[in-house]
Amino acid sequence: MDGLVSVSQHGFRKNHSTDTAICELISTVVTSLESKNVVGIYSADLTAAFDLLRKEILVETLIKREVPGYLIKIIHNYLSGRTGYVQIEESRSCDRDILTGCVQGSILGPVLFNIYMSELEDVVAPCKLISYADDSYIVIEAENKEILKNLTTLTMTRHFEWLRSKGMLCNMSKTKLLIIGSENMTVRVGNDMIESKPSMKVLGVHLDNNLRWDCHVEKLVTKCRSFTFTLRYIRRYLNNEEMSRVIKAHIISRIAYASPSWSNFLRYNLKNKIKSVFFHILRVAQRDFNFVLNRASLLSRMNMESIETIFFKRTSVFIFNTIFHMAPTSTFLRLISKSYQNERMPNRLVFFDTSSARVSKICISNVAHTIVARWNFDWLNKTPSSFKMILKESTF
Repeated sequence: MDGLVSVSQHGFRKNHSTDTAICELISTVVTSLESKNVVGIYSADLTAAFDLLRKEILVETLIKREVPGYLIKIIHNYLSGRTGYVQIEESRSCDRDILTGCVQGSILGPVLFNIYMSELEDVVAPCKLISYADDSYIVIEAENKEILKNLTTLTMTRHFEWLRSKGMLCNMSKTKLLIIGSENMTVRVGNDMIESKPSMKVLGVHLDNNLRWDCHVEKLVTKCRSFTFTLRYIRRYLNNEEMSRVIKAHIISRIAYASPSWSNFLRYNLKNKIKSVFFHILRVAQRDFNFVLNRASLLSRMNMESIETIFFKRTSVFIFNTIFHMAPTSTFLRLISKSYQNERMPNRLVFFDTSSARVSKICISNVAHTIVARWNFDWLNKTPSSFKMILKESTF
């Protein structure tokens, strides 16, 4: 399947995730900024994307990709002759033919959609495309702002025309543009005016135009605090173990989401904001409103790790998986290009940091330089499961 799907697609692919997509985007932006270029990012919001797939166009794409004829016939038959109806209690509508769309909830549906959209990378070239399912983010770089504006207009126009030719609907009101730096930009695409914003939501992570993560942390802290009211209500019915599971599911999962791409670049005050809301929630769970317990005691009673440990282990697993299991994207190549094997430690890789500017620090290779130095065990010969087991049992 990998030969049929663009390498820019991170959705519904083994060893790919929102983590890999976000890190790929940031790595691309940082590489462009290191070259002293002006960088912009825009997102394309598709309406009912999976429901608008045209099987005739899909067949054309499969033929171009040299898929065997018998498989094309099976896929065409799979998508043909489908009907649907709506039923509310005892009332049932008449059957209607379903002429478009891949079968959502099926195993084959996401695969077909990825193949259907696989030509988009060539359409937006030479700009960089990062996709996750039907979410697309295009990174554009240029020597100056004027060239960037013209290239953005041209790429957007070509992109949206291609989507229309594929039967896709792009919601222009939800199309976002972010210019890295303080300057704003307005782009005209057809009859629509798209104005750049100071931040953009990228797969659940709020990326701001200064790459400082203030916006993301503020949104994260606000969402965690909103859970406090619920926690005050349910704590009377749950014991410590149950409360711990609830907090891990609703708070830690939110804090740790995509953390390899942003947690290692936080300023001191932003880290403190996250830790403060985390321990506030633990105090609510323990009814410790008089601050009798210190932070170590709270973690012990709730059987939880500190925020620093959570970030470290999450990033460690990501780096390990990227090195050994990720397709050769720019993130992978950047990691490998800044590594070497130490003769005294043949079962480890050493990563080096050659960046000097602040923005150059914001990439996964420099994270690896810091994180891997703390792995005091041989890890080149480890499987993902054994690596996770060592992390779980170790204290760093």
